[in-house]
Formats: sequence, C-alpha cells, structure tokens
Amino acid sequence: MASASAAAGVTLLEAYMTPFHPRAAAIDALVRSGRLGDLRFARAAFTGVLERPDDHRWQPDMGGGALLDVGIYCVAPLLEAAGRPPVRVAAAASMAMSGVDASFSGWLDFGGGFTAAIECSFDAPERQSLELVGTEAAVLVDRAFTPGPEDVAFTLRGRDGRLRKLSPAAPIPTGP
Repeated sequence: MASASAAAGVTLLEAYMTPFHPRAAAIDALVRSGRLGDLRFARAAFTGVLERPDDHRWQPDMGGGALLDVGIYCVAPLLEAAGRPPVRVAAAASMAMSGVDASFSGWLDFGGGFTAAIECSFDAPERQSLELVGTEAAVLVDRAFTPGPEDVAFTLRGRDGRLRKLSPAAPIPTGP
C-alpha cells in the first residue's frame, strides 16, 4: 500500500487515532505512575453489528474479520500497559459463512501475574470498554476506542472501592 500510494503521489493514512487521543495518554501515564499497583487483570471489548453483507470486512481477501478490523483496539492498550508481549495466548472464534471471524475472544498471559481477555465482534451488540486492574486500583473506560473530543473522562476505582472520575487535565491521585 505504501509503494502504491507513493507511485500515485498520494499520502497513505490510517484512521486508527485512539492511541493519539488525550485520554489514552492520560491512561498510559496513570499505568506508568504505578498508581494501579501491579497489574493483574485486563478486559477489552469492541463489538457491534455489521449488517452490510457486501462490506469489505466480511471478505477474507480484503483482510476482513473482527480481529483484524477492531481487535487492534483491544490488543494495543493491553500491550502498552504490560510493556511486553504475552508469553501465552489462547483464542476462539465464531466464523462467518465468508470465512472471516464474525466474533473473536482471546486470552493473553503477560507473565508476572498479569492476564487479559479481549472480545471483538461484528455480530454482537455495540460495546466498547477497557478495564485495567492492578493491586491498588482499576481503570474503567467506556467508549474506549472511538472517543470524540468530549470523551476524555475515565473512572479510577480505588482499593477501597471508591470511584473517581479523571480526565487528562486532572492530576493522578496518589492516595486511596
């Protein structure tokens, strides 16, 4: 694609903006700060109903399937949080008649007691969520993967169960 774009004199762009959104940077900073403690669990889900049968995402020769299309949104923040690749993985998929995965679930073991689960689908109700759970706190993010300009807040659940709404402009809390 890059060489075809260069030959045509056009710029190749990818619409994957989530890691560049201010909320993603704030969550990355929160994880790096150690405020969550040692990471133990994570869950990421990006599902929705894709009802257009002629959509390229249903075509194997076009790189179709839920994992290849929306799975990156689930996997990328987990890799960022872990700071390393998984040491073990397991997965299952429900296949569409076209041969692509309509729904996919996966499990990743990052070692050190940190595991994660992902769900991505073209045939399940709309859901976008990210949860990172450490020994001291958990981050909960709704509409995690297609945030608009107003989608900057996320929730921090402390060890005591108390919830705090945070945003990129808010300082990272240091106490319970």
